[in-house]
Amino acid sequence: QLQLDVQEGRVSALKTQLQEEISTAVQLSQGLTRAEAQADAEASAAKQRIRDELRNAVAEERTWQGNAQAEAAALQECRAKLTRQEAKSELFEEDVRAEAIALQECRAEMVEAQSRSESTRFLPDDFHRTAEQELH
Repeated sequence: QLQLDVQEGRVSALKTQLQEEISTAVQLSQGLTRAEAQADAEASAAKQRIRDELRNAVAEERTWQGNAQAEAAALQECRAKLTRQEAKSELFEEDVRAEAIALQECRAEMVEAQSRSESTRFLPDDFHRTAEQELH
């Protein structure tokens, strides 16, 4: 009987030890499940942050490209205006040169007419009249 009691005591102790180990294993398993869930949540949050940062970077890049295109278009328009202005300036300069030449020719004609007029002043009246008619 003593041996049976001792064996029952051992069996009972083994059962208790086994239940404690099972309880510990269940606790460890639950802890591991919570840790896995937390790790999954953290990984998911990190992925979402990366996606958000990437989306923001893409939007920023598009904005930058849009601004660069707008600036390039404005620069191109400015260059076109400058080119048109330069062409107008060149035409204006040509007009001014042409008018200056015409003015010089007119002055030369006036000087020539004046010198003819002065030289005909001392001629007889018939010749003087003829010279005036040529001028007109």
